Amino acid sequence: MGPWRTVSLQGPSCNSPAGPPDPVTGETSYSRDVPLNHAVVTEVQVLQLVSEPGAQGEVGRVYAEIRETLGITFVPNFFKALANSPTALRATWEAYRNNSWRGSVPTVLKEMIFVAISTARDCRYCEIAHLAFCKQLGADPQTRRSLVENLDAVVPRRSADVIKFAVKAAMTPAAIDDTDFRCLQGHGVTTAEVAEILAMTAFSMYATTLADALHLPVDPEFEQILADI
Repeated sequence: MGPWRTVSLQGPSCNSPAGPPDPVTGETSYSRDVPLNHAVVTEVQVLQLVSEPGAQGEVGRVYAEIRETLGITFVPNFFKALANSPTALRATWEAYRNNSWRGSVPTVLKEMIFVAISTARDCRYCEIAHLAFCKQLGADPQTRRSLVENLDAVVPRRSADVIKFAVKAAMTPAAIDDTDFRCLQGHGVTTAEVAEILAMTAFSMYATTLADALHLPVDPEFEQILADI
């Protein structure tokens, strides 16, 4: 199997946009206002996904760490694409692990930040993947729905303001001002936690860029996690 795979990209008509994936089931709705055959289909060569059985050496070691740390039985397509370069795979995995799964800020809050930024960036792959992680970490259906529909509905207020700060930092970083930092200070957020929040924000931007550029298919395992009661 070569290092490239071909994906067919169907550009949506301006009158038939894809709706956001359901934060509970992971399903995506589509408008049917325009016939499907009016959409433009193009083929793109993108990186091959390195399968788990075929993973050897450093790639195999990173795959094992991913499964163990994340508590899942599969390696997400995000990492399988990066495995074309063991160096990129190792660097990205360690950055994600250290930013999301270590530190003072709870992992579930960091994953919620990831979902909100993915939604703001229209990255369906990352939105579904990290909604699944949120569910595994205990985020209830209403919280998950709020992350993609209305951040002001997230509770407690502290979490909502942290997530909104992160989204603002992601989308308009130069607009972050003293008012934003004072809001976090008012919730008792420490300087160490602010640093972690911004680091998670930056990684989320990095990851959504990779996922979209690589045209990653959503892992069925993530969809199953969201579908399971």
